[in-house]
This record gives sequence, structure tokens and C-alpha cells, in this order.
Amino acid sequence: LKMTGGRFADGRITGLYGKSSNVYGLGVNMTGGTLLRTEIARNLLETSGTSHDGPAGVYMTGGLVDSCRIVSNTVSTSSSPRTHGGGLKITGGTVKNTLIAWNTDYQRTAGVFATGGTLENCTIIGTQPLCYCKGLVLEDCTFDTSCDRCFEKSQVEGTIIGKVSSVEEPVYGEIRYK
Repeated sequence: LKMTGGRFADGRITGLYGKSSNVYGLGVNMTGGTLLRTEIARNLLETSGTSHDGPAGVYMTGGLVDSCRIVSNTVSTSSSPRTHGGGLKITGGTVKNTLIAWNTDYQRTAGVFATGGTLENCTIIGTQPLCYCKGLVLEDCTFDTSCDRCFEKSQVEGTIIGKVSSVEEPVYGEIRYK
């Protein structure tokens, strides 16, 4: 689904398969508009490992994702790992009230890879859910206790609810617990 504006609601984007390089969001490629109450799940992207590969779920440079489920999406690569984020890759825009869970990629930056944007009131579940992120703002996001190696090599500001198993090598930023 390519979104540059408008609204897409109450849909399911599931079971897609792609095999390519330079894929910007197998499920959703979003530069604007609103994605509402939609499930993006079980999509598989096989790539050659270029830096632009992924995610299998949602690639977002702007717009709003609200009350969605981004779950069980996978990026796999046959060469050196250069993919980022199996579920969500965000450079701008806002994701709120959304479940981001059980996504995987070769580097295991499974949930979210970010170079900007805001996550607000989201629930995040999985191993290494926010690694190699910069410029990401978190507002009242809930982390499952299964989340380990959070914020590795990341620059993140925000408030989170709940606990994480471990935090590993953050670059800088401030994480406040509620």
C-alpha cells in the first residue's frame, strides 16, 4: 500500500512476500495520510542486504499510524546484514496507540528502526526492539518485560511505562520511567 495522503482504515495487509533490494516498506510505504485500525502482519521480505532494505511492515516518512497492529513481519537477507527493522522504519510522522510486536530481521533490530518520528502510547514487544535509532521521541510507550538489549547504539528521548530486561550501549538521550 502506497500512501501519500488520504485515509486507509479497518484493513488487513498480511501474508505478502517480496524478494528485492531497495524495498521501502513491503506492507505500507507512507509519506502522508492516516493509517487507522489496520493489521500489518506476517509479511516476508527477502533482500540482498542493501542499506535501504526493509521493513517488511511499515516504512514511514510522514503521516499518522493510529490503533494498528504491526506484528510478525520478517526481513531476511542472504548477504551481509544491512537491513533495519522488521516491523517499522520511521524517519518522520507519528505512530500512536499501536502494537509493534514479534517482528524480526537479520540484525534483530526487530521492532523499530528510526531516524526521526514519534511513538506515542505504543506497546512494544520483542528482542532488541529499538536499536540503532536516532532522533526518535517516545511518549508513554509500554515495553513488555521480554524486551532485551533495548536502545542499543540509539539516541532516544522519552517516557516509557513498564520494564525492560536490559539496556545495552545507548549512545545518548534520556529515558524516563513512569
